[in-house]
Amino acid sequence: MTLEEKCLEIKKLSLELAVKQGEADIRSRLLYAETMAALYHAVLNVKPDEPYWEDRDRLMICRSALAAQAAALAVEGFIPKERLTQAIGEMPLNIPGLDGVASAPGENLALAVDCALEARAKIKIYKSFVLIDQADCLSGALWENAIRASENMLEDLTVILCRPSEHILSPVDNICARFSAFGFDTFSAAGTVPAAVAVALQLPRRSTKPLFVCCDC
Repeated sequence: MTLEEKCLEIKKLSLELAVKQGEADIRSRLLYAETMAALYHAVLNVKPDEPYWEDRDRLMICRSALAAQAAALAVEGFIPKERLTQAIGEMPLNIPGLDGVASAPGENLALAVDCALEARAKIKIYKSFVLIDQADCLSGALWENAIRASENMLEDLTVILCRPSEHILSPVDNICARFSAFGFDTFSAAGTVPAAVAVALQLPRRSTKPLFVCCDC
């Protein structure tokens, strides 16, 4: 599959799952499709046949991105697609390839910082990524862990925000400036174009700073 085809398949599976679960908020199911497609097609170093491979890149997510990641894992072959369409209610958290889901706003960044510090301690080269949402941006825990990431110069940590187009006067206004003030390199990408997201996440850097990428969707 091409990157664009994977994105469409993730959207299709996310919508099917939403119907099965009686979910009315379809917009949130589609918000992360381009970013998930870019991550699994071009960015993450993972092995579908070895979901718990020790040297895999780690991806921590916010709760709102759970359905999209589950769909992406099915598209990549981590799990059978039939397992998604059978899902009722809450998505099970024992899906192969699922590294961590925040149970509270800001916790996902704490998990990702811990993974990045663990990689350094073990002299490993895997990278840590984390998807955040608007609720996370209101959490003191997120900014406390942003400080941890900056102080420890976690250059292999990437924070990604999928910012909805209707974000006017929301907690994600001036978000790049905020992360920059907390010691991050920052980039913006067209979140509706999977290839643009992939490019932003792979830009070469000569920096010891963690990275923040804002994807406008």
